[in-house]
Amino acid sequence: MFTIKTYIKTEKGVKVFTRKAVSKGSVIWEFIEGLDKIVSSQDIKQLSLVQRDFAYMYFPKREGMFYCFCDNSIFLNQSLTPNCKFKGDIIISLRDISPDEELTIDIQE
Repeated sequence: MFTIKTYIKTEKGVKVFTRKAVSKGSVIWEFIEGLDKIVSSQDIKQLSLVQRDFAYMYFPKREGMFYCFCDNSIFLNQSLTPNCKFKGDIIISLRDISPDEELTIDIQE
């Protein structure tokens, strides 16, 4: 779940933005058992086509597991030049991030 205040915009897709400045190395998201969930690729394959498409679109995949977020973090877009990155079960900022800047994550599998 996000540890910082964010908001979403829906122009040209859905994107998530930070409300305030974020310092390099800050934890912006953490896995909260009971709210967030980790699901195996095998379990995703058991879903209907509509459900699988949603999972593939919105749940980042790491090491064969899908991270199902409970908040606006499902709208973190992947980027070749991200400003955030997974580190274990948290997401940290890779650099200082300005207020109202889109949050993007590193490309996974």
